[in-house]
Amino acid sequence: MSRWVAMGSRGIAETLLLCASVTTASWAQDPATVRVRPSQLAGVPQIARNVPQVDVPEVRGRELGEAQDILRQNGFVSESRAVGSEGGRRVVERTAPPGGSKVPSIARPVVTLYHRGELSPPREPERPPRPPEPAAAATNVARPMPDLFGMTCGAAQQRIAQAFHAQLLCATGAGSGRAPPGRIYQQSPEAQSPVRPGASVQYRAWTEPDSIVVPQVTGMRADLAIATISQARLRPRYDGARLDRWQWIESQDPSGGSKVTFQAPVQLRMVGRYRVPDLTGQTCADADRLVRDQGLRGLRCLEEAGPGTPPPGRIYSQVPTAGTVLSVPQQVEARHQPLQVIVPDVLGLPEVQAVEALRRQRLAAVMGGPGASRGRQVANQTPRGGTPVLPGTEVALTLRLTVPALLGLDCQRALAQAGEYGFADLRCEPQLAGPTQQLHRVFEQTPPAGTMLAAPRQLVALYALPVQVPDVGGSLLGDALAALGKVPLTGQPDASDGDRQVTTQRPGPGSEVAPRSAVMLTTQRYEKVPSVIGLSLPDARARLRDLGFGASPDHADRSSSRKVDAQKPSADERVAAGSAVGLTTHVEVEVPNVVGQMLPEAATTLANGGLNGNADRDDHRSDRQVRVQRPEAKTFVAEHSDVTLTTVRMVKVLPPMVGDSCKLAREKGQQAGVKVQCKVESAVPIVLGEPVVTAQPPLDAAVDEGTLIEVKAVPPWWSTPSLLALALSATGSLGWAGRKAIRPPRPPPAPPAPPSALILRVAPDLDPSLNVRFADESGWGGPREPRLNWRLAINEPLVCLRGLQDLSGATDDFR
Repeated sequence: MSRWVAMGSRGIAETLLLCASVTTASWAQDPATVRVRPSQLAGVPQIARNVPQVDVPEVRGRELGEAQDILRQNGFVSESRAVGSEGGRRVVERTAPPGGSKVPSIARPVVTLYHRGELSPPREPERPPRPPEPAAAATNVARPMPDLFGMTCGAAQQRIAQAFHAQLLCATGAGSGRAPPGRIYQQSPEAQSPVRPGASVQYRAWTEPDSIVVPQVTGMRADLAIATISQARLRPRYDGARLDRWQWIESQDPSGGSKVTFQAPVQLRMVGRYRVPDLTGQTCADADRLVRDQGLRGLRCLEEAGPGTPPPGRIYSQVPTAGTVLSVPQQVEARHQPLQVIVPDVLGLPEVQAVEALRRQRLAAVMGGPGASRGRQVANQTPRGGTPVLPGTEVALTLRLTVPALLGLDCQRALAQAGEYGFADLRCEPQLAGPTQQLHRVFEQTPPAGTMLAAPRQLVALYALPVQVPDVGGSLLGDALAALGKVPLTGQPDASDGDRQVTTQRPGPGSEVAPRSAVMLTTQRYEKVPSVIGLSLPDARARLRDLGFGASPDHADRSSSRKVDAQKPSADERVAAGSAVGLTTHVEVEVPNVVGQMLPEAATTLANGGLNGNADRDDHRSDRQVRVQRPEAKTFVAEHSDVTLTTVRMVKVLPPMVGDSCKLAREKGQQAGVKVQCKVESAVPIVLGEPVVTAQPPLDAAVDEGTLIEVKAVPPWWSTPSLLALALSATGSLGWAGRKAIRPPRPPPAPPAPPSALILRVAPDLDPSLNVRFADESGWGGPREPRLNWRLAINEPLVCLRGLQDLSGATDDFR
């Protein structure tokens, strides 16, 4: 019955709104509009809200007076509120509703202008400037209709009478809020429209009303009351309660029938009226819809066995009781009779799934069997599946253990997982891994995974045992392959030709891999370094290149003239193929022939050839001539090498010796570098005193230092007479003395017999010439005597032996 009452009330309300909309359409021809807040239309049927929408003008940032004029020109009523008293210009900061929002054209809300500054008294609206009236013309010429907005009715009638000689009819309109009370806000014809004087035109104007009667809305539904207040061109105000069809007007201020000014506020006090429907016999779903249709906050439906035998699944009690009127919406609580459920069949299901299946049917599970935290399955259930029982009935489940899957786990994780499945006894046994098995992982188990057991037993798991890769880096390829084969592993070198050595390996040393796994070996081929010492640099490079080596000489300039002195690595050393051999080189130059050249010229020749001349003597350089050079000419030696030069001083001029004594001549010859021998020409074999040089040979060409020069000499003038006087003296001491003086000296005692071999050690000194004299009794027959053998002494410096000269019978003048 209450449902029909509610539906009837809703139909009556919609009918009243439809009538109101028709009434609105009748007076909407009047330019005045009814203003209402958009929130006040909540709950109003759609038929009353299908009206044109208009935009609220945007006036933020404008002065207060300018903003009021703009709103008034667009058909809006405004009220101002100061948010500060700063003085100066009163600028609008914000509006409510905000600019640009949509509102119904027949229920335009009051726009609140929030501004800063002191409010000024309201001013007369600014009217657009009146266009100048045309000069009088013929009566049949159309004239623009004057703008009568804001004028009093008398002034407007006088204006129309002057312009068209016609009468203006004034009436009080519904009001627009744009003009002051009693002033014209609408006219017909419209301003500036062309009108012919004397034509059959009705001139009409409507003025703003002076007061409005407040309608009586107490006891009405809130949405209808707000629409009624708005239609009366008043501003409805109410508390913060939400607007819906369950809010009713409890009181209003001013009361109904009071007279107020246009757009005066009417304060409404609302109260909620939420009627609880009767839910007895309804299902929970249907009851929830009924409760929500009455504006209440849903239904809390409890399953509980009721008194007697109420129908299963139907509501038999509720709180609050049916018909209770609530001022605020709340939740309704109801109880319904439980329904019987069917026990699901959970045999063979895992424990978790079986418990969840029973829970969905609102049944309780009671477990039995060996304990485990996971992996148990249902072996038996009571009652059987398909049995109808009441919700909450206990179902006994007998569980059994499931052998877990241990493959791929290490022993520690396998032991933990077996314990979770109820198997505390697990034996892990190592076994040499295969090529496809994961190391340290279980690859076989007993019993197999998934086996169902009524009681726990021991599980056996075999895990793959790896081997460790040995370090074969730096080993010969053959040794590395042998070492890997013993593990056992398979070595796979990148190449196997020649003498090879392992440089890197993958997997690295110490890695754990499966037996007979492949170990990749990166190798380097090795070769023996050839000997290139003594070869020219181009030849050394060619030889190294032919054997697969590179050459790295210390110098690259004048390579064709360079010769290898040393190499690194050394010859026959084993190195990586393609390695560079470092070469220490020198530039070889050909030794020029300087024998016969004077020492300065020879030194210049050697310096130009990149060699250093090293003379045996440095005195009289300009007079010395090279006789021997070491190394010999046309041999090749290192650049800047020393060439040892054996030189001889050349005597080009003899000093004058004629008239000098032989002794003085010998001294001069010695100073000039030659030996002087006087050949005395005398009839007497005995000469007293020092002979005097009478003639010396000329030097047609330069001679070697130490050459024997023979000069002619005669005894001194007093030598012959003295000898004669001595010869004639026969007595006296003088004679004895003279005999003693002229007696030749006794010969020395005979020397001992010469040895079978004569050894002479010759060493160079300042005078390279050497005279060897033998006693006359030695029996030596001359320089070609076969009994005289010459040989070089070991570890003695070399000297130049020009030859032997027989000086037998000559006097040895040099000591």
